[in-house]
Amino acid sequence: MKKTIIFLVLWLVLGGFLNANAQKKFEKTTEKDGISFFYKWRPSEIFKKDTPLALIIKMENKNEYPVKINFQVNYYWGMDLKATSNVQEATIKPKTTFTHNLKKKGFDNYTFSNKELKDDDFSFEIVKINIEKLPKKK
Repeated sequence: MKKTIIFLVLWLVLGGFLNANAQKKFEKTTEKDGISFFYKWRPSEIFKKDTPLALIIKMENKNEYPVKINFQVNYYWGMDLKATSNVQEATIKPKTTFTHNLKKKGFDNYTFSNKELKDDDFSFEIVKINIEKLPKKK
């Protein structure tokens, strides 16, 4: 009986965890020179759903060589540019992905509320993408 209860509890917890992760998939936004950019919004504090949302960027290097990437993110309300991120920089090994860490590299949502971030008038764009080919390490 004890084993059955433990199994059911673990099954429910694991099922809830997998379902929550399935809802948080990245969406592709743009691609340049063999680098694909993906994004998702998630709470800035992982276990607190009511915290401000943060933009998380994932980059996939499809090239056979490492790259150094610089870019910025523009935030729009309707057609008006409302904010621009600082220049973001990442070095990505060949055939790998790199995700900006929520705590270290997540983007501030500036003055936008969570409700505004979900509104159809809000949008963002990854701009000023600069990709530098780096030499392969031996």
